[in-house]
Amino acid sequence: MMKWEIISISFIFFIASFLIGHLVNCLCRLKDQNIFLNIFSGVITIWGLFELLLVPMTFLKLPFQTLSQVYGILLIIGCGVSFLFWRKMKGVLCDFLTNWKNYIAWTTIVAIIIILCQLYYVHHYTYYEWDDAFYVTLANEALQTNVIFGTNPETGIGEIFATRYVFSLWPVFYAVLSNWTQIPPAIIAHTILPFIIIPFAYLVHFLIGQIFFSKDTELQGYYLIFSTVIYMFLPNIRILSGIYLLLAPWVGKAIMANISLPAILYLIKRLIKDMDAPGNWILLSLHALSSCLHSSMGIIFVPVFAGSLSLLWTLKTRKPAFFFKTVLSCTPCLILGIFSLLIR
Repeated sequence: MMKWEIISISFIFFIASFLIGHLVNCLCRLKDQNIFLNIFSGVITIWGLFELLLVPMTFLKLPFQTLSQVYGILLIIGCGVSFLFWRKMKGVLCDFLTNWKNYIAWTTIVAIIIILCQLYYVHHYTYYEWDDAFYVTLANEALQTNVIFGTNPETGIGEIFATRYVFSLWPVFYAVLSNWTQIPPAIIAHTILPFIIIPFAYLVHFLIGQIFFSKDTELQGYYLIFSTVIYMFLPNIRILSGIYLLLAPWVGKAIMANISLPAILYLIKRLIKDMDAPGNWILLSLHALSSCLHSSMGIIFVPVFAGSLSLLWTLKTRKPAFFFKTVLSCTPCLILGIFSLLIR
């Protein structure tokens, strides 16, 4: 029974991501839309929207159910509005179905098989650690008390201004999923989220391969195989953040290390190829906002990483506008960072 719940929830999540991503990419007027870019844009928009609602509602002490309902309504509206661009959506789907060989080589299929084996491993040999005592507890408390963040699980004391966590309440996201599906947060975290986080992490690597090896589909697949094998040989070293993708993908720092930071490399490369496209800068801003949700470290690391890459490109091309636009696109991280300092 749980297998069907995993499949159905993951399927609905990625379908919704595709629809919302299609809407965002159409509004951004991106010319290189494909099914993978749409899903990527959709996921970062879903997470970014949640962060945009979560932070003010937490400080205003609004009920958890209000957050859950407003967020759900906005997602449904976004999915519905995306059908206003039905012709473009049909073109994206038809392009993938008729020209799938331009996206998927035999090497990509090998990588997919390895990823499926990894998902089987994660599902059958789930990992529990002390982080569960914080994250799952926080999600359970939100459900039971109808308060988004009323008590710090580390101290048992009400700390509305616990600056380390208050801007990055990732567990509340799977508390919302739990509220919608009536599945306990522990099961959402350990059983269902891996089937969302792990495929999406590899989709980011797939997009990186596409943009760096745009003319060689087979080489893109080799890069994806390399990524999967690297992750398989890391789990013996617990303190390496990268292993969290297969060890504890529901933890916020796993998403930051394996999705947020690699996605910065992809987005900066997109900007280098076409820095005059406003839509690419909007995607970077959405990604910066969504990265703040997962971990408070993302508030710092994302602008530092994006700024460092853009600075190197600026020094090479002597175009300072590129660096300043990158900093401006990371405004969500900068704003939350300033607020975090002010409330200490």
